Amino acid sequence: MTFQFRIERPFSLWNLTPDVPEPAHGFFMRMVAAEGLPNARTYAAAVGVDATTMLSPKLIETLFKVPLQDEAKDSLRRWTPYKDAGFYRLADCRLGLAQLSTARRRFCPGCIAERPFHRTWWDIVCVRRCPLHGCELESTFGDGRRLNWGWPEFANGPDGGPLGRPMARIDGRHMLEHLILRRLGLVDDDVARPLLDHAELFEIIDICGHIGRFLAHPWIRGAPAMKPGDRPYQTGFEALSGDLAHATATLLAWLEANEKKTFGQGLDKGYGWLRRGNSTVLKLNPRWTELDHAQRQAYASFSKMGRKSVSHRGLAFKYLTLVDVARMHNVRSERLRELLVDLKRLPLDLYFTHAEATDIGLEIASLMTQTDAAQKLGCKPRMMASLARKGLLRGYLGLRTHRRHLFRPGDVHALAERLRTLSVSHAAGRRISLWSHCEEKGITIIEGMRQVLSGELVPASLRGNAVGFNAVRVAVGPPVQAFRSKITEEEITYGRAKAMLGLSQETIPALVAAGILEAGRPGSTRPHLTLASIEAFKARYVNAAAYRKELKSGTHRIVQALDRLGVARHFVDVPGVKDHIVEREEFIRAAGVVELPEDVRNIWTAFRSIVAEVCPAFLTPEALTSQRQTFFNITRLTRFTVEVADGKVMVRKRFNPRASREWAWMLSHRQDVYRTLAVMRLRKVMNSDEVEGEVVLDSEEVMRGVAGAMAAYHWLLLKKEIR
Repeated sequence: MTFQFRIERPFSLWNLTPDVPEPAHGFFMRMVAAEGLPNARTYAAAVGVDATTMLSPKLIETLFKVPLQDEAKDSLRRWTPYKDAGFYRLADCRLGLAQLSTARRRFCPGCIAERPFHRTWWDIVCVRRCPLHGCELESTFGDGRRLNWGWPEFANGPDGGPLGRPMARIDGRHMLEHLILRRLGLVDDDVARPLLDHAELFEIIDICGHIGRFLAHPWIRGAPAMKPGDRPYQTGFEALSGDLAHATATLLAWLEANEKKTFGQGLDKGYGWLRRGNSTVLKLNPRWTELDHAQRQAYASFSKMGRKSVSHRGLAFKYLTLVDVARMHNVRSERLRELLVDLKRLPLDLYFTHAEATDIGLEIASLMTQTDAAQKLGCKPRMMASLARKGLLRGYLGLRTHRRHLFRPGDVHALAERLRTLSVSHAAGRRISLWSHCEEKGITIIEGMRQVLSGELVPASLRGNAVGFNAVRVAVGPPVQAFRSKITEEEITYGRAKAMLGLSQETIPALVAAGILEAGRPGSTRPHLTLASIEAFKARYVNAAAYRKELKSGTHRIVQALDRLGVARHFVDVPGVKDHIVEREEFIRAAGVVELPEDVRNIWTAFRSIVAEVCPAFLTPEALTSQRQTFFNITRLTRFTVEVADGKVMVRKRFNPRASREWAWMLSHRQDVYRTLAVMRLRKVMNSDEVEGEVVLDSEEVMRGVAGAMAAYHWLLLKKEIR
């Protein structure tokens, strides 16, 4: 055979056809073997083909000189890689130039045993194992000698020994190699891989190798060198073959394993070399937004992380910033900072755990309102804002939806204790309240309060039946009498008269000035009223404001309610009268009110006094009526009821599924609730899911026990994080 003939017709036997997926260089070797020739590279050179690389396009051109069927040529075109615009094209897929190599001849013994020919996917660099048989690809024969491309046989090696070994097939869907075969159209695979399904094959190989190389090594500033035995592509594929949550969990596990190097370093430094300008990252970043999100979410779930980047939105953070905590509790961050500074609970780095954020919410919920604080300090709620503005008591704005000040209970109790232990001068003379003193001196009330707290104004005495500023008595003018007057059986003090009649502090003096109530010994240092005039007034008149529930009216709607009933108000034209005074019999008849005995009313008055002392967090009704009444704690998380039955005052607590928030919470903390409210003897209501307890207020000991249980239950609600 002349050289020119070999060039035109390189093979004499033409009865072979290419198999699937057999490339041109594999088919060329089989054709050489069919000719009985010993070396494929030598024969290639003999027919004018430079076989320095087995991917030479001259091989397929040479084969096409053989009279092959069109189907055979189409198969060779599909399974033979060729260069196209910086990529290799193979079966409608693109591979990077470095992702395909014939530097080493590799094969799967299991595949060779089934059919001895070269599979084109053995030349993909990242393919290390056969996804059909699960074995490593081999490149040697006999005693470990390297099998080169010159040897044209596939069934046997140069030593005559078989290259194939029968093997059972496996389910290789967990392998990157199986995905490669699926993309090449060689196997069926219905497994969804949401992070990879949108990408081309060369991109999948790149990113799997990149992420696998990262996960296989500890934290390092520069990209690590590959070591023998490393399988970065499979490691990366395992991390990315699931959903976004799986990838995030894998990255989080790596961060936790390298905590000393990753915690607190920030997103880019925390991942070492992975995100720091690597060419693969820069090239693939626009196509891998999900992977970028997984990296951000993993770091947010692990370490402290800022919130300024738009890419950080929508992440779930392990550590919360001050702004996060403020939003969680619907407060302003700058106001929250003021509270945390005073509490000494503001971290230097301004990051909080979720447990710390929850504790801060409990702290906010425990703050006292102006009304509650004023009750403790013996002043009116509106005065509390002035105390805060003047710096006499630390107050906080912007920590609840309303715009009023809130106060730390400890600060309020400390100020109340300071007022209780004020030094007194015992100065002789007429003694008036701090409020009257401010009016006589023409100074503001807040100035008078400041003078008391600064020591500029020393009280003459402190009233034992009052608290805070309301207890302060100032001496003015010379004494009217040389000795203190004593109350006779026919006299009554202004304070007792106020309590008996249920009138406001301003109304009693106004009625005295108008001659409606009779004053006894007006020149005395301690003004009194005649008991007869009080009893007569009480028998005839009543304050309609005490029966708001019966009137189904709020405080500012009492006048309209009385007008609807046709009940006239008395003493409207008397200056200083602040109450809605009506004829008792007319009102009771028109409103259908059932009066309670005096001893019952006295029990409730005593209990309210104990509640104000022991558990001021509950706001009890001022007066009992014949109807059941409800009272809440200041957070309105829970409520109790009070009613009169058979002449006994009964306080009840009921848990029912309709109050879903407290009901669900009680079921989760049943043991604590039963122990805290033991005095009420909680029990399950017959034929119902509800739980109820009650107690009769028949002694001071019982009253204090009930008040203490209510206080303990209030703090239990806050401690156990009911929302």
